Amino acid sequence: MSLLEIQLPPERDRDNRKLHELLEAVRQVERLGALRALAIHTLAFLGAILWIGVAFPGHLPETLGRSAVALFAAVALATVVLVIRERYWHHVQERYIDGRDVRVVDDRER
Repeated sequence: MSLLEIQLPPERDRDNRKLHELLEAVRQVERLGALRALAIHTLAFLGAILWIGVAFPGHLPETLGRSAVALFAAVALATVVLVIRERYWHHVQERYIDGRDVRVVDDRER
């Protein structure tokens, strides 16, 4: 787990807009990372259902197999979109961290 140590300069902007933008980027990266993990676990579950359908053809109803394929495709597409959005927000977060008094603290350092 990583933490951000933020040193606020005395000449910061009055409404803390820059700090708010940094914290929003951090929030988006964390939220999208959790959604990505959920999507990948969902893909694994649907993949197991599809594997059962292929390995044991008579044991899985045809409608369940079709539904699993459609859901797998939809979740796979959603996962790609989540990864792209997560990378975008990670880039935004890095942009706000660069040039600021922000330090990333890992668990290994404590």
